[in-house]
Amino acid sequence: MPDPLAGAGAETVFNVDTLIRYMGGDAKGRATVAKIVGDACADGDAPLRRVAAALAEQRYDVAGKICHGLRGSLGSLGAKRFARAALAFEEALAEGRVEPLGRLFDDVSTEYHLLLSSAAGWLAQLP
Repeated sequence: MPDPLAGAGAETVFNVDTLIRYMGGDAKGRATVAKIVGDACADGDAPLRRVAAALAEQRYDVAGKICHGLRGSLGSLGAKRFARAALAFEEALAEGRVEPLGRLFDDVSTEYHLLLSSAAGWLAQLP
């Protein structure tokens, strides 16, 4: 099976430039995006803890739904690496492939933490 993160180095961890341009590219747009980023990252590790708990309880449908929601909300933040990892995890869940779930969840967790760190750094540099 191919590595779901192969080529991930060329993908972005976090980049809201397109979103800022979409919001007008001005100070008001940047402030709107800052609110979106802050809201999207406000729960910290809580979503991952919910996924881990669902996995431990073999509630794979719940784990998939949580991950899918994260992928949707964080994808707008240019989180291509996270989106790729989350999609690989969701596909394994949907296909009933239990064996790779631990490794795939580790990939999701790694990319999620990179995203949170990058988003926090971006927010910190705002005026």
